[in-house]
Amino acid sequence: MGKPPFDPAQVLRMELIAYLYRLTERHVEAYVNDNLSAKYSVGQSVGEKAPNQTILSVIQEWLIKRMKTAVFKRMLKDIVQMALESGVKFGAIQIVVSVQSVADVNTEKDLNRLKKKGKSPRDLDARCEQSINAK
Repeated sequence: MGKPPFDPAQVLRMELIAYLYRLTERHVEAYVNDNLSAKYSVGQSVGEKAPNQTILSVIQEWLIKRMKTAVFKRMLKDIVQMALESGVKFGAIQIVVSVQSVADVNTEKDLNRLKKKGKSPRDLDARCEQSINAK
């Protein structure tokens, strides 16, 4: 028994993402694996792996042989045109990395540091909180 085949709709959506952002098969695989919104648009669950670049390359070659390159590219252009007409707005790929942590900041100590030594607080958020509390 091998792995189950990928849904053809998922693979075509990945080909569309590659076309839109001018990504190679290797890059689109990494993009879909690392980006939740891309996973969602392809139709994958959070823990599901995208088809690897070899599978994408083989399928793309098969599609191009069967449909010819011009027809394949025309199909992708038509999909983009339909999306634009439906109000979809395309832009650059944006990657946001955010980490939220709770810090145990001694704001009293930072205030004393400010008063005695004239140094600013070590935590910039503490400075904002102090200025709000001071008003």
